[in-house]
Amino acid sequence: MLIIGFSGVAGSQALLAIVFMLPQSDAVSYTILAAMMLFVAFVQCFIGTCVWLLLSEIFPLAIRGFAMGVAVFALWTVNAAISFAFPILNNALGSTGTFALFVAVNLVSLGFVRKFVPETKGRSLEELEADFRAESESKVPVASS
Repeated sequence: MLIIGFSGVAGSQALLAIVFMLPQSDAVSYTILAAMMLFVAFVQCFIGTCVWLLLSEIFPLAIRGFAMGVAVFALWTVNAAISFAFPILNNALGSTGTFALFVAVNLVSLGFVRKFVPETKGRSLEELEADFRAESESKVPVASS
């Protein structure tokens, strides 16, 4: 779902970047509206849903409450930073440049999800925790004496 979500968000933002280069018309205005609606749909139906679910699944039970608190704080801090940065970016880069930058960020996010986010479908929290623990222990170097 995250892969679909980031792909859809990147696609809708790419459409916005392209459409803002066209001369003003009613068709351009409706296309911008449609692209924004697609963006919101992909964020709300795919990314937003998965992020909250994934946060509750990836942290070990012993630290889940604290870790989710830190993650949610980081999530809302980044949301605020993007909201405050948008007008500044838009003034500096224009609408096309701003949305092209957002496309690039979403493509990096898509790559991160493909490489690092585990599939959790059909697995219990205990199985996920055991897998994470086994993976982290296999990466710890053994000290030789």
